[in-house]
Amino acid sequence: MPEFIDKTKERWKNGCRPEIAVVYSYYNSNFERLSRECGREPVRLDEIKL
Repeated sequence: MPEFIDKTKERWKNGCRPEIAVVYSYYNSNFERLSRECGREPVRLDEIKL
């Protein structure tokens, strides 16, 4: 799982990804802040196809 999170952080830095905001919310509780920065409504976790 840590490897996945490392890659997720890299993807977040590379662009605004609503699904990344969802993943971050589980670790940093920053879901609302990240979604505001993103300017889009984040997708629900069960809608993510990894």
